[in-house]
Amino acid sequence: MPDINKIVGKVQICYSQIVRKAALDIGTKRIGVAYSDESGKIAFPGKIFDSYQKRELLEYLKSLEATVVVIGKTRDQNEMLENVISEYNTLLTNDGYEVVLQEEAMTSHEARLREFQKGDDTRERKTKMNLKKNIDDVAAMHILQRYLEKK
Repeated sequence: MPDINKIVGKVQICYSQIVRKAALDIGTKRIGVAYSDESGKIAFPGKIFDSYQKRELLEYLKSLEATVVVIGKTRDQNEMLENVISEYNTLLTNDGYEVVLQEEAMTSHEARLREFQKGDDTRERKTKMNLKKNIDDVAAMHILQRYLEKK
């Protein structure tokens, strides 16, 4: 019969290696959040925050038990967006998170396309595409999934 202490020790080691990750799609008005499963292989959309809701966003990240935060970075950022991203990068680093930058080209487009494809008929699809729907959490999911697939 196996020694139960050895088995428990192995389980504790496996559990301690679980690192949940989160991603942020940062805009000047809103920030979309996504998170990974415990295995770090699949990304899910989370919540959307107004860019000034820093405390609420940090509380949400803590509730996710994320230790790594991936921030989407686009090639054509304006100065205002660059400042917001820099501010969040500093805030997260100071709060103890490992921050990683990930190229986010076309993630908002992919998120809109996903919403578009949910419709059943052409009229419903066109209506959905024309709405200014908040898709920032889905865009963050795409950012995170790209990061996870690179690992």
